[in-house]
Amino acid sequence: MGTLRLILALAVVINHGGGVNGFYPFPGSYAVQVFYLISGFLIAYILAEKYGTERKWLFYSNRALRIYVPYFFVWTATLLLSLGVLYLKGYSFGNFTQLYVHAKDFSWLSWAYVSITNMGILGQDLGLYLGYKEGDLYWTQQFWTSPVQVNTFQLLPQSWSMALELMFY
Repeated sequence: MGTLRLILALAVVINHGGGVNGFYPFPGSYAVQVFYLISGFLIAYILAEKYGTERKWLFYSNRALRIYVPYFFVWTATLLLSLGVLYLKGYSFGNFTQLYVHAKDFSWLSWAYVSITNMGILGQDLGLYLGYKEGDLYWTQQFWTSPVQVNTFQLLPQSWSMALELMFY
């Protein structure tokens, strides 16, 4: 199962990278769905067989360490690099630009959402169902039509998938 998950993960990377000479070995959206399906079964199996009912706290603490420690390391490095470039060069780059430009207009709800999801991961996937306009968040069926896409307020926008992974637990 681990090999199949690796192949599926590579299929997603290849799709995001534009294929190999225009060739896409497996549709990325299907690869993601199959990956999560297999992962769900593996998680349930590991939880039931390896940890049992009396050691579930160990399972959850191990998962939290595997997810949050690398996330906070990369998130902190990204923030420090972004602030360093802003201070030394006078301009921002990447998703930090969206935060830097729009943060002054955020409503309290926007601030709460952006802060909680950047720090806690959970809820980042909701950014794909939210729009942003003039400081406020709103529900939308087509987030890409929003003047500013809410998922661009995440320092690590790719981690929306980690929010989904946390939902498995």
